[in-house]
Amino acid sequence: MSNFKNGRDTLAIKVRNRHRTKPLYGLEKVPVEALLKLALEQVGEQESYIEELEEKIRRQEVEYSIKRKEEILALNNEIYKEAMIESRKSYDVQRLTSIVAKQKKKIKELRDSRKELIQEIVRLKKLREDVHE
Repeated sequence: MSNFKNGRDTLAIKVRNRHRTKPLYGLEKVPVEALLKLALEQVGEQESYIEELEEKIRRQEVEYSIKRKEEILALNNEIYKEAMIESRKSYDVQRLTSIVAKQKKKIKELRDSRKELIQEIVRLKKLREDVHE
């Protein structure tokens, strides 16, 4: 049973004092310096691990950045090629349109020339007939 003295449980105080001076379950009390050293080692390991993770993240960011730039460059090259093809097609269409217009003009000239030649032939036939009569 516990005794109350000055509003405190004296049995609980005795139990706590006993654990401070005697080893718990046969274990000796670990010195504060050893705990501090162990804690500092764990902190150092954790900081090292954090630095490794940060370095890994930086490498991945660089790799991602390089991949992204390569993808953008490939896309830009593809767009450039398509634009060049379209430009070339446009140039070819303009060139062919110009050639067609020139050929149409030449055909018109040749038709006009043919008409004139036919008229000249008809005139010469009439002249020949007039001479033979």
